[in-house]
Amino acid sequence: KTLRQQDIHEQSTVILRRKYFCSDTNIDQRDPVQLNLLYVQCRNGIIDGTHPVTYDEAIQFAGLQCQIQFGDYQESKHKPSILE
Repeated sequence: KTLRQQDIHEQSTVILRRKYFCSDTNIDQRDPVQLNLLYVQCRNGIIDGTHPVTYDEAIQFAGLQCQIQFGDYQESKHKPSILE
């Protein structure tokens, strides 16, 4: 069905997601758009609790997020206050 057939109006916000699995062979690892969408969906799922993780997994994920956001650790650049 089209969005219009589903009674979704032009002003509505539509969020597209895909069903993701760690072993999903349908993910083209060479496609940066696909990888980014999958990453954002997984990240948001962990943050909002729709994809529950253990405490240890959350700590590991937070470390990876810091690496993604701030890059490699540089003592002169990355002070403890960077996360405030």
